[in-house]
Amino acid sequence: MYINAYYTTNIGSKKFSKNQDAILLHEKIICNTSLPGVAFKSFDKSSLLFAVADGVSAHRYSEFASCKVLNLLMEKFFKNSIIKVIRDIQEELETLSIHSRKLNGASTTLAGVNVEHDKATIFHTGDSRVYLIRDKKLKLLTTDHTQANAMLKKGEITEEEFRNLSNIYSMLIGYLVYGENDNLPVDVTKIHFGYKDILLICTDGVNDSLNDNEIESIFKSDDLNTQAQTLFQKISQKEIDNFSFIIISNDLK
Repeated sequence: MYINAYYTTNIGSKKFSKNQDAILLHEKIICNTSLPGVAFKSFDKSSLLFAVADGVSAHRYSEFASCKVLNLLMEKFFKNSIIKVIRDIQEELETLSIHSRKLNGASTTLAGVNVEHDKATIFHTGDSRVYLIRDKKLKLLTTDHTQANAMLKKGEITEEEFRNLSNIYSMLIGYLVYGENDNLPVDVTKIHFGYKDILLICTDGVNDSLNDNEIESIFKSDDLNTQAQTLFQKISQKEIDNFSFIIISNDLK
């Protein structure tokens, strides 16, 4: 298996004093920093793990949560089922919160992909996302764990009402936190990951800056590097939030 990856994690806006996002590139974690642009790395392994974590800005120490969650994910991932691994991470955060009061309440989303040959397993909790780009068409593979989506799923609102809800209903109901969290939603999806398929893993700084049509238009290009650089530039112009993305492509027939 030959995978090319383009990635970044960036503070995004001058109004922020720090970047609370973090990313995982198989055995490498990048956190507590802001990359000035897009970096590249290629992989040639039978099983690969990629993930992003978005520290929730409501807590001043959420960058510790995003970094810690990715460290625990890397440590535990290949030892058990994905759902159990993520729930075990939450249990460990609860235990750690007892011994570190300043971190109590620090929280993060999580979204990632495990690629094995021509199969990909997508997992997430929160509103970080995973998209598939196939034949230059964009498809969202995850559903944000927000109050609005929960209401839609339960049939409490219609699709039209969902589209017109105020931003207050975008409140997260899924996240990992230093503290108790008995109702952690974790979604897992498996897909075929074929030759020239592309997966985009990103925090909400990406999709808050650009809508799905704008993101899809970037991937009309035939060059992955151009796609990654354009995505970075267009998001940087918005200066909305911290943003992180990993773009991976299956380049082995």
